[in-house]
Amino acid sequence: MTIFKKIIISPLLLTLMYIGIFIFFYNQISIVIDFMSKEAKTSSMAVKQVHMDSIFQLMELTKEISFNPLLGPEPAELTIILSQLMQYAAIQSAYFVDTDERVLADGTPHSDLQAPKLIGQPIPDEMLLDIKHDIPIFEIIDNQLVYSHPFDDQGDPIGRLQVIISLDKLNKIQSDLLDKEKIITKKSRDKIRAIMMGTIAVIILSFFIAVLFIRRIITNLNLAVDVAKKVSEGNLDIQFEITSMDETGTLLTAMQAMVNNVRQANKTLEKSEEKYRNIFERAIEGLFQITQEDSFISVNHSMAHMFGYDSPEDLISTITDIAKQCHVNPADYHKTNDIIQEKGYISGTEIRFLRKDGSMFWGTQTVRAIRDVEGEFLYYEGSLVDITERMEKEKLEIELFQSRKMEAIGTLAGGVAHDFNNILSGIFGYSELAKRNIENPVKAKGHIGQIIKGAKRAAELIQQILAFSRQTKPEKHLLNISIVVKEALKLLRSSIPATIEIRKNILSDATILADGTQIHQVIMNLCINAYHAMRGDSGGILSIELKETQISDQDNIFDLNILSGKYLKLEVSDTGHGMDEEILREIFNPYFTTKKVGEGNGLGLALVYGIVKEHGGYVKVHSILGKGSTFHIFFPISDKKAISKELTNNSKPIACGTERIMVVDDDESILLSTKELLKDYGYKVSTFSNGAHAFKEFENNPFQFDLIITDMTMPQMAGDELSKRILNIRDDLPIILCTGYSENISELKALILGIKKYIQKPISSQNLLLSIREVLDEKNNKHID
Repeated sequence: MTIFKKIIISPLLLTLMYIGIFIFFYNQISIVIDFMSKEAKTSSMAVKQVHMDSIFQLMELTKEISFNPLLGPEPAELTIILSQLMQYAAIQSAYFVDTDERVLADGTPHSDLQAPKLIGQPIPDEMLLDIKHDIPIFEIIDNQLVYSHPFDDQGDPIGRLQVIISLDKLNKIQSDLLDKEKIITKKSRDKIRAIMMGTIAVIILSFFIAVLFIRRIITNLNLAVDVAKKVSEGNLDIQFEITSMDETGTLLTAMQAMVNNVRQANKTLEKSEEKYRNIFERAIEGLFQITQEDSFISVNHSMAHMFGYDSPEDLISTITDIAKQCHVNPADYHKTNDIIQEKGYISGTEIRFLRKDGSMFWGTQTVRAIRDVEGEFLYYEGSLVDITERMEKEKLEIELFQSRKMEAIGTLAGGVAHDFNNILSGIFGYSELAKRNIENPVKAKGHIGQIIKGAKRAAELIQQILAFSRQTKPEKHLLNISIVVKEALKLLRSSIPATIEIRKNILSDATILADGTQIHQVIMNLCINAYHAMRGDSGGILSIELKETQISDQDNIFDLNILSGKYLKLEVSDTGHGMDEEILREIFNPYFTTKKVGEGNGLGLALVYGIVKEHGGYVKVHSILGKGSTFHIFFPISDKKAISKELTNNSKPIACGTERIMVVDDDESILLSTKELLKDYGYKVSTFSNGAHAFKEFENNPFQFDLIITDMTMPQMAGDELSKRILNIRDDLPIILCTGYSENISELKALILGIKKYIQKPISSQNLLLSIREVLDEKNNKHID
């Protein structure tokens, strides 16, 4: 039922109700009128009865009148009685007469006869009635009602009371009463009829007023409905006139305000959408949205051009498999998706992508998963930046760094060889002593301890050389420079002639945000440069100082315009030949060198300058020709403390185990020693000398092993490839990867593959046993959870 019908039917029902009430009250009023009529008639009869009752009462009173036996009734008393009777309009005359028909008392008013004259006189003939009786009687004579009441005195008649009532007067009184009753009834009916007609008129008028009012309401409501429909259809360009300011007018006013607000909001939204659409379309970065089914929802022009397509539509319609068509390695796409599903986002991930023509480019992408309020996945959105140029530049920088490293290693080679030979000499010497004293366990144990100590020294030396020569991408973290300085000096001491004294003054262990390998190279390049300045028989002093300094805005150190704050100051000084002003102006330029051909490529100090600037630092050189040079390096100090990566496992107890372990290594001595060690601690061990044989055995029964320990560099199948294949079959199997040195693997890459532990060779027995227990216990705890 429409609102119009509801509004129309409601007053109709109300009108019917009014009519019903009217009929009910009309019937009730009619009943009242009939009742009043009857009451009026009853009242008329009652008046007559009252008249008669009063006469009878007076007649009864006459019975009580006492007559004097000698004088008769008292005239005054009789006159009072007659006066009371004459109060009633219908009584025509009243007399007291004696037995001789003489008037004793007359209550009738006369115009021609005075009452006193009649007293004692015979009653006039016109008033004399021929009535003989001895009891009270009523008799109608000549249209008159005559009442006669005799009186006696002890049985002797003494007179009578004669009352004449005019029937005409009595009828007239009754008629007057009836006329009055009719007039009253008529007036009552007329008044009630007027009330009822007025009520009907009010009801009809109310109905028409209600209809007019409802029509106005319906008009406004229809207008409101029409406005609502147009707004719901998106049509906001509507104008309407408000004819009233009642509730519907207020509603329309509110709707008009709402439409205006929505129109304004839409304009603002359109401007905002246009603004962000322009940002989206004109962004230098590639912007995109991807469905869960791996298809593009939208991309901008930069994204399309990055992949070699003419337009976003061209890319969206062409790409049907993002992993294969857009990635050099499709696995990269699936790995990033797995990370996004777990973390909700990825940020700054560097991946190789494929263009439409098959060429490769490097990109760094940031992607996040978009979900609704209930957490249900909607789509991916993200950005992609082409970093190919940057990667090529970094590659060139790394090659330059590496070139300088190789140059420095060439300088250090003699000293390293010297130290290594000394270590090997100690190992051989103590091995011979242990062999000779094999029957003396105490001496033999002491000699073996020295062999182990020498082996550790050799391992540390190798690690220092590898750390310095390793070609890795710079990665900044909190770094304690004092540790790097000490490690660099150890490496330098064995390479610099004894004629050069090394003095160190390390006064701070503050941390900076830096890449450890690059800072190591800065120190090595500066020290080697100082060494070259002091070569000769006379030697010299190489001084290294590390201290903290506070620089304020007022300070002007070496005209460097250093920002205020706390800095870590590294000073490297020598007592060599020094430099003049012309050389000082050129020393940081690439390929500038004062060395002879073959002694250097001129990149050392240029790399130092570049690394220091990249770390937000400052560098200044002070030199006096013939007296030496001092390099001042300032690095901003970080408020945070560096977290040491050194493990203090010596105090940890080594637990035994019963698990089944596969050991894979192409070095037979490592296989045998590892097998014996693990068997001594309760493990069941199977050894394999190459990865292919090991994988074949694993494939036959994947659940026969609880842990895999594999070397990285092996013939036929490398350790990382073996790990991939094993994890494809059993992704819950823990793997420990051991490596001496490899350009193809790092700890980060190993962890991404799913390898649980990455260990650098040589490995101590204690470290190996603790690592085995760590990964196995972690696996067991997961199963318990």
